[in-house]
Amino acid sequence: MVNNYKDFILVVDDEKGVLAALELGLEDIARKYNLSIKTFSDPVNGLEFFNLNEGKTYCRLIISDVNMPRMNGVELVENVRKLNPQTKVIFMTADPKQDILQNIKYNPTIISKPFNLFNIMDKVEEKLEDKVQE
Repeated sequence: MVNNYKDFILVVDDEKGVLAALELGLEDIARKYNLSIKTFSDPVNGLEFFNLNEGKTYCRLIISDVNMPRMNGVELVENVRKLNPQTKVIFMTADPKQDILQNIKYNPTIISKPFNLFNIMDKVEEKLEDKVQE
């Protein structure tokens, strides 16, 4: 966690190195937008955090891997967006053309892995600046 701001960015990836890089890389952006960064290596734990804090905090953005054990990133996002439909989404995946991403009814940004950290930082800024609902 970067700070104690009420609203947050939820970052979920089963690769702990990816989580650490994203948390470090997004610190300044999170501070600029008065957001905390919440990281989870297990999407079920990320969803539990969201559900426990629903109504007390607001998830502005989810950055999630697509393929993870126990729950995929699309399922995680669908569960969060049931309660927070304006939550912006960035998916990270080694296979951006996989079927699970083709039938999504909102407009996520999809970034191929391996990724350039500066590219993700730019996409995060775009999502946080964008006032249009996905």
